[in-house]
Amino acid sequence: MALKTKVKVGNITSLSEARFCAGMEVDFLGFPINDFEVDLKKFNEIASWVSGPQLILECSKIENIQRLLAENLENTYIQVELKNIGFVGDYVNLVVLIPEDCSTESLASLTNFKRKIKFIIVSKKYFLENSSLFSEFDVIISLPEKIDSFQLDEILHINVSGIALQGNEELKPGIQDYDFLGEILEKLAVNED
Repeated sequence: MALKTKVKVGNITSLSEARFCAGMEVDFLGFPINDFEVDLKKFNEIASWVSGPQLILECSKIENIQRLLAENLENTYIQVELKNIGFVGDYVNLVVLIPEDCSTESLASLTNFKRKIKFIIVSKKYFLENSSLFSEFDVIISLPEKIDSFQLDEILHINVSGIALQGNEELKPGIQDYDFLGEILEKLAVNED
């Protein structure tokens, strides 16, 4: 099953959700490292059971960014908020999260890190208001938690590289609600008939 656009699913905390997303052929899986929702040991265990998607360590705390940079993270992306981009040193596999309240002056700093950034994640509204500032980057639009078919089609017609969805916590080990995620991914499936 191929998808109509690139898809990143973030906030993955379990192997079952990671495998579900990989089976649906998403392009990127994001694992929250902040406050140790997923530590590196658990991340490596999950990563060893998943093939296909690129892996992203989602990190918003400076101390965790610095800790990650000390690890051997070859072929792994690190996602940081724009305000923390100055703490990444020479690391070149970056995903940058742009907050809705980001000033245009802060956005200008993105160009200083252009060669390190693989893509940026931004809301649809913020992208449409500032699209000229993102012209040099691959952009992924973050979707709200609930979205209908019309809104999804509207987003797919914006000139961006893909969309970002959020996973959710397991109800209990091995039991997870995939309804919303599955519904969106099915809508994105390319009809191969």
